[in-house]
Amino acid sequence: MTDTHSQSFFGEKVGFIVESNRKEEPFIFLQCIKKKKDGTWERPSLSEGKIVRLTIEEIIQVIDVFSNKTSWNTVHKYKEKSTRIAINWDKDNQGFWINVGPYSRIIKFPQSEFLRRLLKHLMLEKIEFATSGAVQEKPPAIILKSSNEITQVKEIKEAADQKEKPIVKKEQKDMAMVSARVKKHTDKALLLSLRMV
Repeated sequence: MTDTHSQSFFGEKVGFIVESNRKEEPFIFLQCIKKKKDGTWERPSLSEGKIVRLTIEEIIQVIDVFSNKTSWNTVHKYKEKSTRIAINWDKDNQGFWINVGPYSRIIKFPQSEFLRRLLKHLMLEKIEFATSGAVQEKPPAIILKSSNEITQVKEIKEAADQKEKPIVKKEQKDMAMVSARVKKHTDKALLLSLRMV
């Protein structure tokens, strides 16, 4: 499972980008851009387009529209600016109209189904990770197994910061002497260099 998501849904003149920067945040962003008169697209990096933030409850509302072919309307207020958001099932065109302020386009199958599944995944991810309390992760451990003994190193993060210092150096009659060094580390993985001593 990844921590971030970004997926675009482009039409001929209007595009929507669904973004989730962190699974621990209880919201996603819906970025809206359109094609300008000169044929180029608006660039969010130049403060062009529109970005709205959708909460978990609003994501559920949107999923309901896509699942039951209904409609949903709301008004977002941010820094004294209001943005009308409407999502409606269009029976005649067999698609969903998404309207965010002046940005409007229809999304049909299979894009509508992909968007529904993405939003459902994000909703479940946000419920699991954004609504729980802070969790203290235990430092990872290295386990060296031999016929006689298991050696476990608990404070691996401290040792990882002291590069080129051996983490484990253990000697017994039935075991070979091993020196381990942390070459690289992230929050989820370690790259060890092992050598016989």
